[in-house]
Amino acid sequence: MPTSPNHAPFRTFLTLDDASLLAQCEVHTYRASGPGGQKRNKTSSAVRLHHLPTNLTTHADETRSQHQNKAGALKRLRMKIAIERPDVIDKDHTFCSTDKLEDRIHSDRPFSGTPEGRRDIEVHNPQPRDSSVRMHYQPSPELAICINEGRLQISSRNLAFPLVVHEIISLLSTLEGQTKPLADLLGITPSNLVRFLKSDPHIQRATNQIRKSHGHLPLK
Repeated sequence: MPTSPNHAPFRTFLTLDDASLLAQCEVHTYRASGPGGQKRNKTSSAVRLHHLPTNLTTHADETRSQHQNKAGALKRLRMKIAIERPDVIDKDHTFCSTDKLEDRIHSDRPFSGTPEGRRDIEVHNPQPRDSSVRMHYQPSPELAICINEGRLQISSRNLAFPLVVHEIISLLSTLEGQTKPLADLLGITPSNLVRFLKSDPHIQRATNQIRKSHGHLPLK
């Protein structure tokens, strides 16, 4: 698993606004090839981003607008960081949200769910060396507010979606790919968690890679 530079959590990159995240990238523009006609190829509207801290690359070339393609590449970069760069979570961990991020989220688009999901949760480590070891975990505000009555609900269009995905993938990695302990930890049903993990092919692929590395069968 890659290590975040200077030991800063990978999650930190997901709290940045677009301008700050873009400033960490090498930006390459090029002429898109393929369908779209001559107008599509007259200008270098396609965009490729190389995020230097994580060494991840994304691109977008769907439109003739370089500005729109840059926004699309940034959105893909956030999801790629969320899925491919999980953080290592210790047994006494609390996720925090920056005021700046919460201001952006609440001003642009409301969360799904209610704040009732904010709570401290305590579960047994699924494979503890010492049976008395417990994992003390407090979900981030972004995730907690999406959990209501045992269900996780959040739209992929929600600005907090990459943060929620990253937190769940990080927890799944910490819990060695086991979905039941993770569902218990979050206070949601196992079936609801599995549906979330299968809701996006990239999330499902990352989930199955984690599960395979710990000897579990893939989610189908």
